[in-house]
Amino acid sequence: MNKITIRDLRNHGERVLERVARGETLTVTRAGRPVAELRPLPTRPLTAEELLPRWRGLPRMDAAKLKRDIDAGPGPVTVTPSRVRHERGVLDTTISKGQH
Repeated sequence: MNKITIRDLRNHGERVLERVARGETLTVTRAGRPVAELRPLPTRPLTAEELLPRWRGLPRMDAAKLKRDIDAGPGPVTVTPSRVRHERGVLDTTISKGQH
């Protein structure tokens, strides 16, 4: 579980809430002691009545063509760093198909 200070919450509230909205749980600390926890709200599962119309609206799939596409593979793939997000310590990457 990641920790953030009250000061970070106050100064960077929008970024903090974006992290929580993506599923991260954060412990808020004051003077190094945990005082609160921020976590995403639980989502309500969809009912069968909601899922069936979505499923029926999906395009038809040719299973044999899908297997051929998967077996053929994506071709050459290059992964290159595009930018670093320091607030999360994560290196974002760009994936491109084609020549190296």
